[in-house]
Amino acid sequence: MNDRPAGFVIRAANQAEDFTGENALIFSLAIKAGPKFRTIGGEDFGLSALFRSLANDDLCRSIDLAKSFKNDSPRAATTLAIASALLEKQATKTSNN
Repeated sequence: MNDRPAGFVIRAANQAEDFTGENALIFSLAIKAGPKFRTIGGEDFGLSALFRSLANDDLCRSIDLAKSFKNDSPRAATTLAIASALLEKQATKTSNN
């Protein structure tokens, strides 16, 4: 996983005091052509969905990134998402046996 985009998301989330991990986060990126605004979150793509997917690909990295949030809400939301991914994986394993 490329840490640069994750770093942008975590820095932006840490700067937004009221960001919970489930609401949308809008931030700007400075590029040569001028500022670009990006949105992370919302109903279709929240941190929970992102971290569930990441936990399935790289569990240790997802845990490290979840610890990077300074505010309790996004840190808790991402930790619960990781736990959910682990429980789903275990349930799938159990049902296949």
